[in-house]
Amino acid sequence: DGAGGKYVGEWKDGKLDGQGTFTFFNGEKYVGGWKSDRQHGRGAYIYPDGRSDKGIWKDGKLVQPGY
Repeated sequence: DGAGGKYVGEWKDGKLDGQGTFTFFNGEKYVGGWKSDRQHGRGAYIYPDGRSDKGIWKDGKLVQPGY
């Protein structure tokens, strides 16, 4: 699974918050906004084969694809 990895970005109160990139151990990564350790705002989830899910995220879920 993709659990665990490396985060480079902004923090707030010890949580991923603001803009950042999380690279999972399985090679997938998310680049974009974070709020309280979850994907939030504009962002892209990128798979190792180059495919991506881009759009608006809320509470860790893609709620508005595309942008």
